[in-house]
Amino acid sequence: MHVSILFQKVEVGTTEGGANAYRGATGVVSVYGLRLTKHQISSANILLTNGPPIQRTVIMAGWMVAPSILDPNSQNWVLTVFEDDIVVGYWPKELVPQLSNGAGYVGWGGLAKEGKDGTSPPMGSGHKPDGKFNIATYFKHIRCYTVDLSEIQLSYGSSKEIVDETGCYGLQNDSRQSPDVRDYFLFGGPGGKCGA
Repeated sequence: MHVSILFQKVEVGTTEGGANAYRGATGVVSVYGLRLTKHQISSANILLTNGPPIQRTVIMAGWMVAPSILDPNSQNWVLTVFEDDIVVGYWPKELVPQLSNGAGYVGWGGLAKEGKDGTSPPMGSGHKPDGKFNIATYFKHIRCYTVDLSEIQLSYGSSKEIVDETGCYGLQNDSRQSPDVRDYFLFGGPGGKCGA
């Protein structure tokens, strides 16, 4: 028996760089108090990934509602938060072998998993983007760090958008930002009967 797990995704991610190009990423994400059923999952996160599909290694950090359930010299990964760099996560290189020399992809966004009844939960604040930072979930000040820890901003040419075509979720860029720099975006949605 094959069990299908449906995740809907909204994400902005890098298109340039290739294998081992990035050593970190930052972004500020808003947080909301969602109400989900036991088997639903909703999250907002930053992810770094590398390796071929069968051996892909992923580090994902952010917030998640799931009722049921960088250190460049050492090749280990550290998650820090706030300007004070408070360490809240640590992954030794042995746990993430495909990331020991860096990530080939960095993404910022959210995931949502439907419950047993086929209803997908809200993502983010539960509202689709409408240009207002106090309504939809946002990521702002998104950055990547290269192997030598140089900070780089994404441009529209060096990033891509992924939005599942279910109609339940959306992504909107901040119209106030420079056309050359992707620094802010809004995402999320109400969920519902989104499955294929």
